[in-house]
Amino acid sequence: MPQRRLNSARRPADTYEMLASGTMARVIVTQRSQAGIKDAKLGAALIGVRWALLAAYVPLALIGALAVGHVALAVSASMLAAYFGVLTVAEVSGHGNDPIVTKVSRYADVVGTTTVLVAMHTVTTPIWAVYFLTLVGIAHFVSKREMALYVVWAAANFFFAAVTSELMGYAVPWGYVGVIELIIAGMGANATVLAGGEQRLRDVLSIAARTDSLTGIANRRSLETAFAGSLQEALARRQPLAFMLIDVDHFKEINDRDGHPAGDDKLRDVAAALSAAARAGDVVARFGGDEFSVVAPHAALPDALRLAERLRGAAATCGASVSIGLAMFPEDARTQAALVDAADRALYAAKEAGRNCVRAAAWPRRSGIRPSPHDRAGTPNPVLPS
Repeated sequence: MPQRRLNSARRPADTYEMLASGTMARVIVTQRSQAGIKDAKLGAALIGVRWALLAAYVPLALIGALAVGHVALAVSASMLAAYFGVLTVAEVSGHGNDPIVTKVSRYADVVGTTTVLVAMHTVTTPIWAVYFLTLVGIAHFVSKREMALYVVWAAANFFFAAVTSELMGYAVPWGYVGVIELIIAGMGANATVLAGGEQRLRDVLSIAARTDSLTGIANRRSLETAFAGSLQEALARRQPLAFMLIDVDHFKEINDRDGHPAGDDKLRDVAAALSAAARAGDVVARFGGDEFSVVAPHAALPDALRLAERLRGAAATCGASVSIGLAMFPEDARTQAALVDAADRALYAAKEAGRNCVRAAAWPRRSGIRPSPHDRAGTPNPVLPS
């Protein structure tokens, strides 16, 4: 049989590396940052800003520009340096984008500002304006609810600084404190509204980034992300996984005969039929052009073949003939790219057999599989023994 030249464009756009040895395996996945999560460059920049503020705070306090005693300066600067050091280590070690690190740092930044206010024994210093910077800064990254909680946290911190200063024996202008609290509340309300708008925009962009605009099902990027996660789970739990490539037969003829709008309608119909026939938990995606793909977690070969036949039958209900190539993890391949290649070769075998049929990469070498009676195209499909 002539070997089909595999299209290099089918290689995943992101980097997937799999290391497996016995029962131990791990998958290293390098993905572009999701909307709302700071990327590596932004994380490094924020770390730099924090250290720059500390570098300005210490000399200004030493020369008397800021009224901070030596003991208070040593304590507050040490606390800030320790906190910034932990964040720096997290960033360098690749954990700077972890949700827990991101969330804790937001609240800890406010505590850092409060620490400086307490060290200066006064709440009238413009240092409290840093609260505003953090309020506006995170409005682009958090939900409306999170922003509201963060505003309350900032207001409570400023009040805590005032109470602490008074307990330490320093005069506190409570009228001034009340005005600043109102300003924080007003600024926070504005930031909360902004956060809500940003969240809606992120949701729209996220859906658009993960959805095929023509068919409404998952696109290639969404497929690769789901495929990587399912493969990692299959490795960790030592479970099977099936991957299918599905090609609409003679699709060019539909475009040439009926026009591209009719071809688009046919793709939409096929996508809807495949999605309806898939199991809960399966990922049905448009792979590109007139090809679709299915990731079927926890599906052994018998289940995968049944699913493939069901998908083929579902496509037939909307007047479409499809050829399906099936590859199994771990039998046929152990990496995402290799599974795609195996399914691609199986798809080519289905086309060589006359189209409108299912071919598995493992067939006919696997025992327990035999050809079924001829299908509509006059070619046998591998099915389970009765």
